[in-house]
Amino acid sequence: MDLFETQSVINEDTFKELRKFFLPRRRRIALIMIMLFEVFLFIVAAFSGLYVLMVVVAVLIIRSIVKYLLILNKSVKLIMKRMQETEHAKEFEYTSSFCDAGIKIKNHATNAMITIYYDDINRFAETKNYYVLFTKANQLGIVNRSDIDGANKREDLINFLKCSCKNIRW
Repeated sequence: MDLFETQSVINEDTFKELRKFFLPRRRRIALIMIMLFEVFLFIVAAFSGLYVLMVVVAVLIIRSIVKYLLILNKSVKLIMKRMQETEHAKEFEYTSSFCDAGIKIKNHATNAMITIYYDDINRFAETKNYYVLFTKANQLGIVNRSDIDGANKREDLINFLKCSCKNIRW
């Protein structure tokens, strides 16, 4: 018997909502640390009265922010391009459900079914509309949040994942 069955549509808006999770954690932390260091340099330059250095560091900060946003947008475009190559559509409907082995994802357009095994899931994230389960190889299973929220279903799902996914990070 499958638990927590949800249906949803994956499209560009879905990936835009999830884009901050597409960067590996270490790379995201490294980019943020660089930006914080640049902000620190800007503050030091401001207190030292080095206005030319302030301008240079401000440009570096803006460059880092733009680079971060471009990386995120590029990842969404790449995912959309792959989806259009494999699905020949800009969106597809799917059903996700949890079984004994893992999360089953069924693509309604192709009738393809994949299972992401619980042992391979290592990260859980939530956004406004989705719960997302990531594997070690950064594959993902998307669960429609509107079908889970309410009536203690969210807590049941979290407890179920804590028991089933031994390697998961919250």
